[in-house]
Amino acid sequence: MKKIYLVLCLVLLTACTSKNNNKIPDVSVTTFPLEYFVRSIGGDDVEVFNVMSKGGDAHTFEPSIQDRIKIEDSKLFIYNGFDLEHWVEKTLASVKSDSLLMKDASDGVNPILNGEHPDPHIWLDPFTAHIQAANVLDAMIEKTPEKEAIYQENYKELSNKFIELQKHYDEAFKEVNSKAIVLEHDIFSYTASRYGFEQVSVSGFIPDHEPSFTQLTNIIEYIEKENIQYLLLTEDSSPKVIETLKKETNVNILMVNAMEVGTENFDYFKIMKENLNSLKVALNGA
Repeated sequence: MKKIYLVLCLVLLTACTSKNNNKIPDVSVTTFPLEYFVRSIGGDDVEVFNVMSKGGDAHTFEPSIQDRIKIEDSKLFIYNGFDLEHWVEKTLASVKSDSLLMKDASDGVNPILNGEHPDPHIWLDPFTAHIQAANVLDAMIEKTPEKEAIYQENYKELSNKFIELQKHYDEAFKEVNSKAIVLEHDIFSYTASRYGFEQVSVSGFIPDHEPSFTQLTNIIEYIEKENIQYLLLTEDSSPKVIETLKKETNVNILMVNAMEVGTENFDYFKIMKENLNSLKVALNGA
């Protein structure tokens, strides 16, 4: 009898868990900052689905069938734009929903090219990200106008945080000792352009996967040859590269967060301030 009771409890628990994991989302998004903006504006009542919630590289991500179904079931789909999501056009073409509202969060942002393509990392600049948040607000109001007052009130608080953050950035970059930062990938194009410093990318020397002995040697030789004092690496950089550089060179490793990997208590503004501190050190020294 006890065994039957336990089995029934497990079945009910599994059913409840499955139900909670399969809620129909109000809004589907493609980045962690966009999820943060939607939750900040919509509050606890908004069900948000982030296609990147299970991890992966945003630049090479391909949505699963389940992801596509959730997007189709949503009321609103907000994506970053600027070619970050190469799959969006194909996916949206297959969506069979007349009620789904789609919003490109890069609307109104002047693109900065990295080679032939726009830098999609607009969320890493407090001014262009502010435009994204405003686009999120507009889309949410368009889809659920009866909640406009609530959304506007919540957005005002979010907008004030952006204004405060922008002041921090303006103050930090009034005077800098260096005119360039050295980093793994060009992810701060909008901030660099705004404040007049350059990005020097070493992406050709730092592999996306675990490096070989030869690759590590090349990285070390490049850093010594170019006399690089500070190197900015992202949260998904190879631990082996970081460990080796700290051991074999005099370069100072500074970590920045590209926000392409989510955390349980994701805090956009906290991360932006931490990134700012790393940028300040890279430009002005310790």
